[in-house]
Amino acid sequence: MKRQVSVSIFLAILVIALAWLYIKFNNETRPKETTISTENDVTKEEAVTISQEYITCPYYIKEADGRLIVYESKHQSIFMETSIETMTLPEEIQEKLETGIFFQTEGELYDFLESYSS
Repeated sequence: MKRQVSVSIFLAILVIALAWLYIKFNNETRPKETTISTENDVTKEEAVTISQEYITCPYYIKEADGRLIVYESKHQSIFMETSIETMTLPEEIQEKLETGIFFQTEGELYDFLESYSS
């Protein structure tokens, strides 16, 4: 009888631990819906899309002082300052820079920068 109670207690603790782990890791991997403020009006759907890109893409570029600046999404800190002037970029790219252009790899980032550097 004691063995049956011990096994039941062990199984109950195991189930609780597994439930706790599931809840903990499920909440961490779920995309966070945060609103990112920009100078222009952004719809809620666009804000959610942008916030998911911040989570999944490690790098993004934006304009600052007329030049392209590369940021790390995780820390939202400057990764690299470039000498590429935004006025020399096509208008379509300039519009995208208002919310940021996101890159999943460093290779994609450097390919983009190389294509617009002089």
